[in-house]
Amino acid sequence: LTFTSDPIPGATPRELELFLRGDQCRRLLLSAGGTRPVEVLPESPQLRSLWAAQTSSGFAEDLPDKVDEFLRTTTIVKFPGVNLTNTVINGFAVVENEKGTAECVSLLIAESRSTAGRKPIVWLFNRLTGDGRRPQEYSDPKARVVTRTSVVEAQDGALTFQIEVRFRVTVNFPRTLLRVLPASVDTIESRG
Repeated sequence: LTFTSDPIPGATPRELELFLRGDQCRRLLLSAGGTRPVEVLPESPQLRSLWAAQTSSGFAEDLPDKVDEFLRTTTIVKFPGVNLTNTVINGFAVVENEKGTAECVSLLIAESRSTAGRKPIVWLFNRLTGDGRRPQEYSDPKARVVTRTSVVEAQDGALTFQIEVRFRVTVNFPRTLLRVLPASVDTIESRG
């Protein structure tokens, strides 16, 4: 997916590149425009290892071994009877793209989920999603997500921000859910 902003009037390429390299850009991207808090995490061997695992997976190309910063965000999703708290860690690096200009890259490296609510509903939710077996510590994310933000020139010469998102979601169905399906797994998979 690629998103392009409206033209940015009066901004110079140098000003926009400095913005991409700065903290404010990262915070705005991860905070959904300032709607949720973003926490800076100190670099650790565990975080470096998580970054290395994601960069070596082949999903996100041309990323450096060294990360500029690790950031954590938490989102709460409310379902009837259950609240799902999803905490993710992203690594950020500024790289030079093929045009030789700065590109701010965010890579999802870990996640942790927890559920709260009425016990029977939480139990059922965890059984159906497979989350009950997941440890509370950070684990390999179910989704692969890399976001690249850069400044591009529009056809009329105006400068715009471009955000390119690449993602892949892996869904593993727990055995409990597979037992209650109305058809065999092969039949369901063949139907898409």
